[in-house]
Amino acid sequence: VADGAIPDVGTKDAYSAEIYAFYRACILTGSDAAGTFHAASNIRRSEAAAILNRMFDASTRQRLTLR
Repeated sequence: VADGAIPDVGTKDAYSAEIYAFYRACILTGSDAAGTFHAASNIRRSEAAAILNRMFDASTRQRLTLR
């Protein structure tokens, strides 16, 4: 995931380095086909579970290509 590829996360936004690192590690995939992060939304329990699962079990990580 290249810098600036996440539609709603600019490279100068708070925590953007961490967000991009999680996308690049295939832990985060976004909420839609464009990879939208939705930083202003609350995280759901299912989303937190998916993130934790992908962090600890690399075989569950999701490949993502954003332009």
